[in-house]
Amino acid sequence: MPGGNRYCGVMTAETHKILTPDHQQTRENLKLASYLGWCFEIILDSFNALDDILDRSEMRNGVPCWYLQNNLGNLAIVDGLLLQCGTYHILRKYFGHLDCYLQVIEVINEAIYRTHVGLRTDIKASEDTKFISTKIYQDIAINTTFYAASLLPVSLGLLLSGHKDLQALKKAEPILAEQGLYYVIENDYFDCYGDPKVIKKLANDIQEGKCCWPAVVCMELASPEQKAIMKENYGKADPKCVARIKQLYTDLNLPQIFEDYTVDLINRLERDIENTLDGDIKKVTLMLTEAISYSRHRGRPIY
Repeated sequence: MPGGNRYCGVMTAETHKILTPDHQQTRENLKLASYLGWCFEIILDSFNALDDILDRSEMRNGVPCWYLQNNLGNLAIVDGLLLQCGTYHILRKYFGHLDCYLQVIEVINEAIYRTHVGLRTDIKASEDTKFISTKIYQDIAINTTFYAASLLPVSLGLLLSGHKDLQALKKAEPILAEQGLYYVIENDYFDCYGDPKVIKKLANDIQEGKCCWPAVVCMELASPEQKAIMKENYGKADPKCVARIKQLYTDLNLPQIFEDYTVDLINRLERDIENTLDGDIKKVTLMLTEAISYSRHRGRPIY
C-alpha cells in the first residue's frame, strides 16, 4: 500500500470531520474515521492487485506490480481477495458495536459489486475499437469510480458521523457523479501524457486497447482516415503503433481539450454547488472540488 495517493481514505476521514460537531470529535471518533479510511484504501488495493494482472501492468505506485514481486504471478489473485475479505474482519472488530455497522457494510458491498461490474465491462470493451464509445465509457466510469471513489467516501463519512438517512446525498449525487467521471478522465489522460516518475506507473492503455478517454475523444473527432489509423494501430504493443496513436492524439489537440474540460468542470461544479447545496454536504463537495483543482496543478491523478 505505500506510495499511493490515499485520496479516498483521507476524504473518508475528512468528510467525517466536516459532518461531525466539534464536541463529538473525540480522539476515539477520529481514530475510527481513520480506520474506516484505511479499510477503504485496503479495498482499493485489492482492486489494484487484480486489475494489474488483467491489464498486464508493470508498475504501481513507483514499484513493480504485486503479481511481479517475489514470483507471485497468479497467486496475487488470492492476495487481492484476501485483502478484500480481510477488510471485513477489521470492520467487524472496530465497528461491529456501532449502529451504523450494517449500513457501512451495505454501501461497501454495493461499491465492490459495481466496481467488478465496471471492470468486466472495461475488459470486454478492450476487445475491439468498435466498443470505444461515450456510452460504454460512461458505463465503465460510473461503475468503477463513481461508487468507489466519489460516493463511498462521502457515504462512509456520513454514516460514521451519525447520519442514518443517506437521502441527504440525493441532491449531491449529480455533482458527485461529475466528480467521479473526472477522476476516470484525469487518470486516463495522465496514463497517456503523465510523467511516469510523477504518476508512479507505466501506462499501457494504448497497448491494451482500452476504452479510455483519449480513445473515446479520438473516435468522436477523427476523420475516416484517422479512424483507420486507430483501427490499424490501437491495441498493439508495437512501439511504432503506440507512437502513431500518440501522434494522432496530438494532431487532434487532446491536451488542450483536457485543459478546457477541466477548467469548465471546476467552474461548473462551484456554480452548481453554490446554487443547489447547503450545509455540511456543501462543504464536503467543495472540498472534493478543491482536490480536483489541486491535482490538476500537481500533474498526478487523484484516483
